[in-house]
Parts: sequence; C-alpha cells; structure tokens
Amino acid sequence: MSSRPKPKLGQYRHTSARARRRRRFPYRGVVFLLYGLAGAGVCALVSLLLRATGLAGLVPERYAPTPLPPAPGLDNILFGAGLPETLLACSLVGFWIWSALWNSHPAPGAEAKGPAATLPALLGRGLLLGPLVTLFAFPIGVMGMFIRAAPAAVPWFVRPFLAPIAAVASLISALFNPFIPLVLIFLGLLLGAFTAVAVACLWPYFPEETAGR
Repeated sequence: MSSRPKPKLGQYRHTSARARRRRRFPYRGVVFLLYGLAGAGVCALVSLLLRATGLAGLVPERYAPTPLPPAPGLDNILFGAGLPETLLACSLVGFWIWSALWNSHPAPGAEAKGPAATLPALLGRGLLLGPLVTLFAFPIGVMGMFIRAAPAAVPWFVRPFLAPIAAVASLISALFNPFIPLVLIFLGLLLGAFTAVAVACLWPYFPEETAGR
C-alpha cells in the first residue's frame, strides 16, 4: 500500500504553480451590468452618427415588408435591434471578454512593472477576441428583433422557436451587406481595447493568490 497521505478537501496534487494561482474579483455582477449599459449607449450613438452623417440608408428601417416597430425604451438602437436585446448582447459579450482577459496570466515579473508592461499582451488578445465575440453576439439582436417584429399572424409563444431560424437567415443576408459586419468588427475592437486597458489597470489591486488560500 502507498504511504502517501490522502489529499484534504481543497488541496491539490500534481498541479503546477501557475495552474494553482487565481485572481479574485468580487464585482463580477457590476461588470455584467456596466457592459450592458455602456454597450447599449455606444450602439445608440453609432446609429445617431449614421443618421447625422447621411448614412441612414445603411441602417435597417424595415423588417420584411413592414416597418420595424419601436423597441421598449429606445427605437431600434442598432440595425433594428432594440434596447432589451442590445442590453443582453452587450452584457454577455463584455462579461465573456472581461473573464477571458482577467483570468489570463501575465509574463513572470511583468505585473510588478505596472500596467504598461502587461497591457501589450492583454491588448493583443482583446483585439483578437473582441471582433470574434461581437460577431457571434449578432444573432442575439436578430432573435430579439424577430420576437418583437414578427408578423402578427405568428403567435407570440411560437416566435422564440422561430427566432434562431431568423437569426441564421439574417447572418447569411449580412454577408451581402459588408457594412454591418464592418461596424460590428469596429465595435468589437473598441470593446477589446477598452477591456484590456481596464484589466491592466485593475490587476495590481487584485494580486494573484494560491487556490488553497
């Protein structure tokens, strides 16, 4: 029989020092809320700028043959997606990128040199993940728009089941209008850059600790 003692609850065996380190952050709910509010505000600002610069024709105003109905709170914030679906999409996208960057590990000794030393790696990862995640979140807005703007002949309890089909069709049609993915990619780059800067500035106040502490 082996004489090795059994590990206690919460104790790790054969785990590298890097894998056993984590960085606590007690305000994750606030992050989720702030990304939703700030993201919806930025999307609304983009729509206002498009209309102010004479590019209103690039912003969808109709769903199928009928005009888009007003969304609760604000009218069609970005590309027809109303306030509720925009808040949800921005919250999910922002929280996911924040978690991905926050849980990454800086190069040995980089954190002690301050945010300027950790920002380049975070920025590179944020600029890569931002556009990808933003494009994947686009169907959330489409599904919300479909539930709100579907023809009256479609019962309300059926619309959530048809919404994913509408999202797939909209993604295909978006390929023929490159302006939409270009705007989403731009917003993703802004999101990734902002998150990288925020994480680099907050890391020194929440140092890594071992999992057993």
